This record gives sequence, structure tokens and C-alpha cells, in this order.
Amino acid sequence: MNNYTFGLYEVLDIQSDASLEQVKKAYKRLALQYHPDRPNGNKEKFQQIAMAYEVLSDKSKRQEYDLLMKRSKMHSKSKQSQQSQQSQSYYDYQTDPMFYEKV
Repeated sequence: MNNYTFGLYEVLDIQSDASLEQVKKAYKRLALQYHPDRPNGNKEKFQQIAMAYEVLSDKSKRQEYDLLMKRSKMHSKSKQSQQSQQSQSYYDYQTDPMFYEKV
């Protein structure tokens, strides 16, 4: 599976529990809007929409993507927790007025 730099559900502007029918409807609407051959088309956005549809319309790919995102969020929360614990145990002597030299 690819490393996604954007959320597929956000690309299609749908909820993570959207039905296959909702995925198709969102894809069709956005694909027409951003198609590169249209006057205000956007090739990059269209490619993101196509990728999102490819993954979210396939049951096994969607399950794999959801699992990947769940693991990513858990990893992110774990890192944030570790950082907050480190920052709480960190003491900056330079900002403590007791350690300033009086001139």
C-alpha cells in the first residue's frame, strides 16, 4: 500500500463510515468538477480523487487503508505522549531566576 500524504476520506469529502454508494456518488461529483479537460480542472486534485476512489471502492484495499490510518494515529498519539512526558521532566535552568547572575 502507498504512503498517503493526504486523507482519502477528506479528498472525497465523506465520512469514514460512508457506504459504497456514497463513495461512488462523491467520486462522480468531484471527478466531474476537477477533471483536467474542464475549464477550471485540476490534474493533481483529479488524480487524488481517482486514487481515493480506487482504494475506498475496493473492500480489501479500504480495510487495509483504515488499518494503516488507525495504526498511524496510534503511533502519533504515542509520540505525543512521549514528548509531553519528556517536556514535563525537562527543566530549563536558563529560565530559572534563581540561576541568573546579578550584575
